[in-house]
Amino acid sequence: MVDKTWFETGGPAVALPPIAKFDKTAILILGLFRSLDPHSEPPTDRVEFSRTFDEGDVEVTLSCRSLLGASDVRVLQGLVAIATDRYRSLAADRLYGRTNDVSGETRVRVKCSLRRLAMVAGLGSPGAGPTNRTIRQSLGRLCDVTVTWRSEGGTSGYTKTEPFIRNGGSAVGHGSVNVTFHSRLEAAILASRKGEHYLKVRMDEARGLGDCARLLHHRLAHMNEGERTGHGRDKLEAYLWGESPSRSADRNRVRKLVGAIKELEGAGWAFEKDEASSIIYITRPRSLAVVASTPSKAAGNSDQSSKDKTRGVRSFRRGRS
Repeated sequence: MVDKTWFETGGPAVALPPIAKFDKTAILILGLFRSLDPHSEPPTDRVEFSRTFDEGDVEVTLSCRSLLGASDVRVLQGLVAIATDRYRSLAADRLYGRTNDVSGETRVRVKCSLRRLAMVAGLGSPGAGPTNRTIRQSLGRLCDVTVTWRSEGGTSGYTKTEPFIRNGGSAVGHGSVNVTFHSRLEAAILASRKGEHYLKVRMDEARGLGDCARLLHHRLAHMNEGERTGHGRDKLEAYLWGESPSRSADRNRVRKLVGAIKELEGAGWAFEKDEASSIIYITRPRSLAVVASTPSKAAGNSDQSSKDKTRGVRSFRRGRS
């Protein structure tokens, strides 16, 4: 039996999905999602972004008319979180060859109210006019993005182009949402067996973050929980803006990046800067269940961790301001 409580638009008692399961495309494509000036004019010519993944030698090309920003990440995360929660008990259907679409293909579909999507995504005031307009505009931009997969080599080579997400009908314009996803994002949502790969965004962390912190958090979802990885400042800036900053923008971007780091620290992430190499070491927090199972270790390191995080952010700001 499918749990359909996510259709409800009730008050605080309604549980919100804890995670959103993504494929690499929606997390790692640089330049597609970026921190944009909301008053800047979007480009009128179609812009293409491409990235080649090591996994299976597949080249992924995304094409769109408008660059996507933080509100688009929020809406996409909300849609994927709803689908992740709804289909957690349906993943076995795919394993046994069943489908939920007359075409014979497995289709992950999200049908919900704009209010519900706003609650799950952490977008403004659920049900309010400005929030609903933001969602509708974002859905339009997301539906405009196309994804092309190219694989070279013998009889296994192929090329496939499909929308990033699909608008399933007029419901989007009448207070509700009806969308499906591109095949790889769909596969990540349905992943259930050990060894099936997907990237996990913790929605309980993400919902309270500002624009830059939300984008950075989304990009860093490629890290495993509990993992510690070094990042250069240029790489972190590329996660947010997708290109090298001009000299005049450099100071402002450092300020925004430091602010995003502080927000992520508040969500449990740790940031430490190696003064010799200027590398920033980022540690993704473990899930609450794992942390609760090892209280002595967490307690023993809490004071030192707090000092390290504060020192790392201060030195980062002092070194580049």
